[in-house]
Amino acid sequence: MREPHAPPPVSGPDPLVSANLYASRQLDEVLREIILPCWTRLQREAPGQDIHLWFFRYARRGEHLKVRLHGPPHLRELLRTTLEQAAAHGFAAMGGDTSAEQVSNPHVPPMDEEDTLDGNHPDRSLLWTNYRRSPVIMGSELYAGDDQHAELFTRVLGESARLVLSELTPELGSPAFAQKRQSLFIKMLISALAETDLELEQWAGYFTYHRDWIIRFLAAKSPPPKSRPETFIEELEQRVPKSGGTLASLGEIMAAQKSAAREGRVEPGPLGAWRQSVARYFRHVSGYRGRPEYDVDPYTTDYAALALFKALQGCANQCGFRLSNEAHIHHLLLRAAQRLVEPDGKRPA
Repeated sequence: MREPHAPPPVSGPDPLVSANLYASRQLDEVLREIILPCWTRLQREAPGQDIHLWFFRYARRGEHLKVRLHGPPHLRELLRTTLEQAAAHGFAAMGGDTSAEQVSNPHVPPMDEEDTLDGNHPDRSLLWTNYRRSPVIMGSELYAGDDQHAELFTRVLGESARLVLSELTPELGSPAFAQKRQSLFIKMLISALAETDLELEQWAGYFTYHRDWIIRFLAAKSPPPKSRPETFIEELEQRVPKSGGTLASLGEIMAAQKSAAREGRVEPGPLGAWRQSVARYFRHVSGYRGRPEYDVDPYTTDYAALALFKALQGCANQCGFRLSNEAHIHHLLLRAAQRLVEPDGKRPA
């Protein structure tokens, strides 16, 4: 009697290969010249394998991309060699002044073990790192200690990275790049919210929560009068389009995406894979509701909100947004969500 075939090896919650790619002021170029060729080659040389890649922009010891490659253990050497070769070719192809002062932020907490070292790491270089799950990225020690949470979280960031690499990175240098970046992020946010159990009437509440989290952080680091959160909100409100056309269009997209999610319609390709990864992640984190140990954020009574926030903030980081831009986009979506459910224009107090 023949033995049944063993299931193919799959990647786990932690990456097989972890590295920092240092390139001050050129992280989008690193994506185009190194990460995209690396990902393309892996897809070609290991078709059908459970490989995913994600990255995170960081500035401790020099501005860099943290790159994480997940896959079956037998592919470890392929993952490492492919990234190493892509980095060598990519750094050689990148232009720019390597003598310029590095962008660095020593005040952000270390993530990998190598982040604890003193001084900046040389620019235009690869550093292999010892990966550690980071509460800074995930949102809580509780999340970081949970294998299933870590697995689903990194899958979300992997699908986010795939969207950035397929739809945004090839457009680098285009006059419309900034607009494409914003449009992609908005599309990802709306499609993500559609895969949660939040009804359209609740979306404004989530967008407010996400915006206010960022504003509190920015206000805490700003001198008066910017140290008042109200000042940030006033400035964001001034940037809301005077014409209601933009808000109405966003509202229509929200309603269409929520309808598609209810009906189980998922488009093929990277956006559909992104939506499915968010749906699986949210099904898991929604199970935190009603469990006192998951009451880890004093700014919400929804114990799933912080986990969702950290995943979507990771997406914003991958797209390359500053926190102020991320807050602006969430304020815009907040106003669109309010207009959708209150078409007379009246806003909740």
